[in-house]
Amino acid sequence: MEKPFSVTTGMVGQGFYNRNSAPQMSSIDHVMPWLEDAIGQISFDDGVGALGLADFGCSEGGNSIAVMRRLIQLLHGRTNRHIQTIHCDLPTNDFDLWR
Repeated sequence: MEKPFSVTTGMVGQGFYNRNSAPQMSSIDHVMPWLEDAIGQISFDDGVGALGLADFGCSEGGNSIAVMRRLIQLLHGRTNRHIQTIHCDLPTNDFDLWR
């Protein structure tokens, strides 16, 4: 049986997406108040497990990490629970924040 493979090759890589994703970040900035409001309305008193944040489509990760940092800061102000982040995209993408 053959191993499954991605039929999409992913982004250009080598930091190209991170350097050229300002429009995507602008969209994120537009909806961030909704996420902040949602976090402000959640009761965290009834749980003991880790909280999870996920980005399914994070490409190289630049915008994804920026969003997660903002959300984690808000969550730290509301709960002492551990926070787990998941950044997921095509296996061929070049997830590299340091480029």
